Amino acid sequence: MKWIFYFLFTFSIFIWLYSAFSFVNDKAADPEKHIEIVLRDIGHKLLLLAKDSTSRVLPIQKMNDHTYQISFEKAFDFVSDSLIHLVSNQLERNGLPKEHIVSVLDCNKMQTIFAYEIRFPRDSVMPCRGRNQTTDCYIVQIEFLNSNKNRVGWLMGSTFFMFLIGFYFVSSLKKNTAKMESVVNNALNIEDPKISFLTVGKFKFYTQKNLLVMDDVSTLLSDKEAKLLKIFADNPNQIMERGLLLKEVWENEGIFVMSRNLDVLVSKLRKKLALDANIKITNIHGKGYKMILDEAIIA
Repeated sequence: MKWIFYFLFTFSIFIWLYSAFSFVNDKAADPEKHIEIVLRDIGHKLLLLAKDSTSRVLPIQKMNDHTYQISFEKAFDFVSDSLIHLVSNQLERNGLPKEHIVSVLDCNKMQTIFAYEIRFPRDSVMPCRGRNQTTDCYIVQIEFLNSNKNRVGWLMGSTFFMFLIGFYFVSSLKKNTAKMESVVNNALNIEDPKISFLTVGKFKFYTQKNLLVMDDVSTLLSDKEAKLLKIFADNPNQIMERGLLLKEVWENEGIFVMSRNLDVLVSKLRKKLALDANIKITNIHGKGYKMILDEAIIA
């Protein structure tokens, strides 16, 4: 069972890392080429909004690692809101950073005639919205605020978080394994003649160890399951009133619970006794429970 868990966990980590690295390098084997194509498409659509379907979008200029310029063959006009929606939609659709700064420059004076900034969740700055810009020679400059370095940082942080989760599950597995080993160790020591047991059907019930043994199968009981079974084993084929069971299992320890808790505990005990088909715990309506044994041998 342990190796199955490790295999599934390792396989899940591998798939997650593969997906994460694909995310870092998504959309194109050559990120620069992908950016250039997307920006040229933005330029093309911007000209179409200006009813220009013939003039060219000039080669994309890379100003630095995060800043690019889109230049045009001819002058055109645009509406600020249309530019904002166009750029945002195209960047998001093509997997480029959503956070960015757009500046529209006058070709001749290289002065900024319109600009806005998109940041999430609430730090966007978009002045001069809804204004028509007259026909002129413009350069659209886009600066990306999120680079692959940010994505790698996210990846590293997420990977660390995944390993923390893995450590938690492995620790939990070790605790469960230790618990099972405790059951095995108890089973190995039950041959000690000083350790008494009750015979319940085909089971040996070691009350001091909360342990049920049948053939080579050892089952560990909780304290409350062991208390309940001890009552039934001491009173086979007899109706045990619900109030008495609640008192012996819980109330004597100062714990008061709903009657439903007893039903749940009986259900759990039934499952652990299921190896012996001759043992039945039946509900006596309005009274309590009875453990029926074909042969009630109490040692």
